[in-house]
Amino acid sequence: SMQVNQYRVIANGTYLLPEKLRFSVYRRLVKRCVGIAKQHAGRDWAEHHLPLDVVLGVLQQQQVATDMDEVECTLSNCIVRRYIKGYISNKQKVLVLARDDPFPAACDEWWREPHFVGSA
Repeated sequence: SMQVNQYRVIANGTYLLPEKLRFSVYRRLVKRCVGIAKQHAGRDWAEHHLPLDVVLGVLQQQQVATDMDEVECTLSNCIVRRYIKGYISNKQKVLVLARDDPFPAACDEWWREPHFVGSA
């Protein structure tokens, strides 16, 4: 894990790389969840909606120690960093994906710091 190997990773100068890759991994996870959800005819949510419980359940099944707040925070960062197009509906606890191209192709912009609205 990162905490165990923290000093070695810092000494190699690659400490920030795993943090940036984390969002790419979450993007891939959400994309897979959406793909699997589309195959299930019995789902009770819209095609471009993904309940956050589904993402949390997948992470917990993989023994990732997380909670709903952390999932929301990470997915919010994915949206701000433009890994995923959409928004989180806190009232319904659902990730609402853009109908057109919710998972844009990788670009150089991903590796930069996020550009917040109103910042130069």
